[in-house]
Amino acid sequence: MTLCNRGCSLEALLGEIRLKMRGWLQYYGIGQMRTFIQRLDEGLRSRIRQ
Repeated sequence: MTLCNRGCSLEALLGEIRLKMRGWLQYYGIGQMRTFIQRLDEGLRSRIRQ
């Protein structure tokens, strides 16, 4: 999903990530996913900084 050689803009990549995150949250529900969401957020932020 976040390969460096995809050839798309950062805005397009972030938009795709937002769509996927929204879908996951709607499907699985956010009530019992706090730790998962925090870890995923940390991982995504780290990957985007790279």
